[in-house]
Amino acid sequence: MSNGKAAQQSSCKKIVDGETGKECFAFVTLTPGADTEESAFDIVLTDGAQAWTAQGVTTSVLRPANRSNRMRHVLEALTDLLPVSETYSYELDFETPGELELWAKWSSKHGKEVTLKVLVPLRAAGADSGRHVAAVLDSLLQNLESARASNKALEQQCRDWRGAAEQSQKLVDEYVTNRQQQEREISQKVAALLNSKKQKLREMQKELDELRAGATAAAVAAGGTLGLGAAAGGDEALADDGDEEMEEAEAALQGKGTEDEGEEGRLGYYDYDQGSPPASP
Repeated sequence: MSNGKAAQQSSCKKIVDGETGKECFAFVTLTPGADTEESAFDIVLTDGAQAWTAQGVTTSVLRPANRSNRMRHVLEALTDLLPVSETYSYELDFETPGELELWAKWSSKHGKEVTLKVLVPLRAAGADSGRHVAAVLDSLLQNLESARASNKALEQQCRDWRGAAEQSQKLVDEYVTNRQQQEREISQKVAALLNSKKQKLREMQKELDELRAGATAAAVAAGGTLGLGAAAGGDEALADDGDEEMEEAEAALQGKGTEDEGEEGRLGYYDYDQGSPPASP
């Protein structure tokens, strides 16, 4: 949240003493540098009754001096202005009257776990504590209003998305309904077409059966007529053959009789009924 200076950034964050559980709010105004380690910040720490401050805190103020990336770790621990790369805890030391030692701690796992910490020295605000506490409360209220506005915007966005989702679901339901209706209509048309084809096939089969039956009856009738004609022709042929044979037999008999008459003339007539035949000459 900006405090009016374009180059500055502000943050208010709750911190809790890891040993005593004491809760405080840290209000930090950051003046960014060329890089994080060249930045500077002002801090007000309050528990709601008292305030402690530090102005123009730079890397050189932070302790221990041999700790690398001190500014980055302090800003990660005390503000929301940088992405957090470690899990931080806090230690508040009120032993020195009028002063407050704020330690930001994290663990390093390079080879073995070691607790590292950076000290931010603060001084009691004294008579100005009320003003600093009011400033922190004002920052908290502004943060609250900003959070409410963001929440309202998110709620509207959620409503818009919900409406879009409902509309999409409605389109999907309509598509499914239309698709099912089309499938039913197609099935009905296909069934009607198949039934008509089956009926046509039955009719054609019936016509074919009738044609076959007619052809068979005609063939049977034609075969019977031909058989009777052949039988009649055979009888006539047999009758003709019989007449011819009888004529031939009569002719043969007539020829035989002529020969017999000649023989009687030569041998003499013999009537077998009158006795034994005459002896040969």
